Amino acid sequence: MRWLRGDAQNQDRTRQFLERCQRLARNRNRSWSFEWVGEREPAPSVVHFTELGSQPPGGNIFFPRAYLLRRLQGVIERIDGPQAGRIRVMPGTLTAHFRPRLKFLQTRDINATVDFFIGFTYDGLRAYEVEYPGEYRGPARPKTPVAQLVAAPIDSSIAPRNTVESYEVDADPAAKLAGPNAHQSRKAGRLVLDLGSCRDAIAGSSGDEACRRAIENLIKQCESAGARLDSLRLGEVLQNVLGLSGYQRLKGGGKLRPAISRLGFTTEQGPGAFFVSSGHEGS
Repeated sequence: MRWLRGDAQNQDRTRQFLERCQRLARNRNRSWSFEWVGEREPAPSVVHFTELGSQPPGGNIFFPRAYLLRRLQGVIERIDGPQAGRIRVMPGTLTAHFRPRLKFLQTRDINATVDFFIGFTYDGLRAYEVEYPGEYRGPARPKTPVAQLVAAPIDSSIAPRNTVESYEVDADPAAKLAGPNAHQSRKAGRLVLDLGSCRDAIAGSSGDEACRRAIENLIKQCESAGARLDSLRLGEVLQNVLGLSGYQRLKGGGKLRPAISRLGFTTEQGPGAFFVSSGHEGS
């Protein structure tokens, strides 16, 4: 996901992580996609398969809530037969397994552009519902807000008990990383930042000036709440306010901390994250 969002530029390293997951995995459902690339702006999100509804075992019917997923584009690199092929996921060189069936032929479709859904399996990336661009006809998003939909129960015939571990979402990732040594501002509970105020602050500006105004606004919001602005909150908010392309321009292909220092803010390393404050030079 960091690669798809643009946070990770080194695809060779991403490929190494995928290969390491394959070696370490002991789950017998290695080809089942437990997580999927979701449709969310400005950056892709992760969707668990239980959110997609029940899929009839062995059938050709895809998940009924496929509208929660993002269509990605790629190029067919290899077709070994009706059951096996590889698609290069754009942009980049990472590839995903797919089933060409009788729709895609080796004599015709090598280097053809297609779009698809991506699922994450223990054996690597898999592309589903592969179609030529513009030809996919999936279920439409209902008028009922997605938040009111209830995740489908796990089908034990597909994902047996204990194969999916339960987990909790941390209210504050930086506090967890810091542990008992967390700064006092991290222990008081989750700070809710006003994105509307931040967007108002950057109105009429662009480039570095918009980034500078956004960060100054976030620093003031944190200070008024008796907290400090850390890099985890900052990165998340900037992606929402500036958009993914604006966030990438700010980083200039590098990391967030030097980009923040370049704008004139002071950074201070903390346990699990760095903190940002108004100043004239980075640390």
